[in-house]
Amino acid sequence: MATNWQMERFMVRHRMKQKIVELSKKYPVSDIKPMSRVIGQQQLFDWNNTTY
Repeated sequence: MATNWQMERFMVRHRMKQKIVELSKKYPVSDIKPMSRVIGQQQLFDWNNTTY
Protein backbone atom coordinates (compact mmCIF):
# COMPACT_ATOMS: atom_id res chain seq x y z
CA MET A 1 0.00 0.00 0.00
CA ALA A 2 1.41 3.35 -1.03
CA THR A 3 1.95 5.90 1.69
CA ASN A 4 1.10 9.57 1.34
CA TRP A 5 4.57 10.77 0.44
CA GLN A 6 4.94 8.02 -2.14
CA MET A 7 1.71 9.16 -3.78
CA GLU A 8 2.92 12.76 -3.72
CA ARG A 9 6.22 11.73 -5.29
CA PHE A 10 4.36 9.85 -7.98
CA MET A 11 2.04 12.76 -8.65
CA VAL A 12 4.97 15.20 -8.92
CA ARG A 13 6.64 12.94 -11.47
CA HIS A 14 3.39 12.48 -13.33
CA ARG A 15 2.87 16.24 -13.47
CA MET A 16 6.41 16.75 -14.73
CA LYS A 17 5.75 14.27 -17.51
CA GLN A 18 2.49 16.04 -18.36
CA LYS A 19 4.36 19.34 -18.45
CA ILE A 20 6.93 17.94 -20.86
CA VAL A 21 4.16 16.67 -23.12
CA GLU A 22 2.40 20.04 -23.07
CA LEU A 23 5.63 21.92 -23.72
CA SER A 24 6.60 19.60 -26.54
CA LYS A 25 3.31 20.45 -28.25
CA LYS A 26 4.03 24.18 -27.97
CA TYR A 27 7.74 24.21 -28.77
CA PRO A 28 10.02 22.52 -31.30
CA VAL A 29 11.31 19.19 -30.09
CA SER A 30 14.93 20.33 -30.20
CA ASP A 31 14.23 22.96 -27.53
CA ILE A 32 12.80 20.54 -25.02
CA LYS A 33 14.77 17.38 -25.71
CA PRO A 34 17.71 18.02 -23.37
CA MET A 35 15.35 18.76 -20.48
CA SER A 36 13.11 15.75 -21.00
CA ARG A 37 16.11 13.50 -21.48
CA VAL A 38 17.58 14.62 -18.15
CA ILE A 39 14.26 14.11 -16.38
CA GLY A 40 13.79 10.72 -18.01
CA GLN A 41 17.23 9.54 -16.92
CA GLN A 42 16.64 10.87 -13.42
CA GLN A 43 13.40 8.91 -13.17
CA LEU A 44 15.04 5.71 -14.39
CA PHE A 45 17.77 6.25 -11.83
CA ASP A 46 15.22 6.85 -9.06
CA TRP A 47 13.07 3.84 -9.88
CA ASN A 48 16.06 1.50 -10.09
CA ASN A 49 18.03 2.65 -7.07
CA THR A 50 15.55 3.87 -4.48
CA THR A 51 14.13 1.51 -1.90
CA TYR A 52 10.66 2.66 -0.97
